[in-house]
Amino acid sequence: MDSNTKLDKSVLWTVRTAVEIGDDYNLPKAVGVNAIVAKQKHKEFSNQGLKVIYYPYFVAKVSGVLDISSLNGIVLEYCIGDLWNLVTYDKPQGRYIKPLSTDCSGIGYFNRLFMYAKHVHSKMKVFVEDGLHIYLEWSIAHKCNLKGNPVGKPYIVFYEFRVID
Repeated sequence: MDSNTKLDKSVLWTVRTAVEIGDDYNLPKAVGVNAIVAKQKHKEFSNQGLKVIYYPYFVAKVSGVLDISSLNGIVLEYCIGDLWNLVTYDKPQGRYIKPLSTDCSGIGYFNRLFMYAKHVHSKMKVFVEDGLHIYLEWSIAHKCNLKGNPVGKPYIVFYEFRVID
């Protein structure tokens, strides 16, 4: 983000830091901040030599994981609300499993998620062929206004991508 970057001042923002290799736990971040603070945090984190990612703060309607592997194909597991309900509180709402060769055309968010999974697989299949899993975390979410209330149409957001054993 440079000084000319304009952030929508009517919504809240999240500013996260990332590493390409290594431990990404406990990295600094600013969550649910206004545009002015988001720009300040971006500059602060960049000056520390960190890679910075920013996006509109969101409230999740539905969240989940996509696990892409040669063993199981594409596994989509989901929960209502925030992903913490699935990964921390173990409250899954459902699971779908489709082979990698499946036709994922159709309408609806889950079909779109399966299409994204197939696209990721096509770009990263060497990992799957080596027996590894591609793991993506996602939400169907809304941006939030300055009071933290959902606004606008829901959209799919991915916020974690890992290759794991």
